Amino acid sequence: VDNTPKTVKQVERQQTALKRRQHKLNRLSTSPTISRMLKLAKTATRALQKVELMATELAKARATSAKITKKRNTKVKYLTQRESLTIGEAIKASVALQERSGATESGTGNATPKASTAAVRHCSACGSPEHNRRTCPVLKET
Repeated sequence: VDNTPKTVKQVERQQTALKRRQHKLNRLSTSPTISRMLKLAKTATRALQKVELMATELAKARATSAKITKKRNTKVKYLTQRESLTIGEAIKASVALQERSGATESGTGNATPKASTAAVRHCSACGSPEHNRRTCPVLKET
């Protein structure tokens, strides 16, 4: 039978039981024994409280780590085509992409991963592919 206390209440219970036993035996050397026992009980209580605090901190850290990992693993999917789309075509393409990704996630689809085509970089101010917004001559004129 394992008599090692695992909680603060068990430490206190053991402490009071030892005190009663010492008083019943009426030993003359009870004072050093009891003081050492009190120190041991106090140390055990502190250790158990620190273990509880560390367990809660570890649980919080694991939850935070799981959130960060989930956020890092989220992938953004873009519609990549070089020619302009009408609104109707864009909606159809979006629906098709969502259906395809839904089927792939559930594991029933036969979708194969395709290499994405790189979008042509262009100026966000005037739309020219020859420069970017920082070097745009249209913005420098104004």
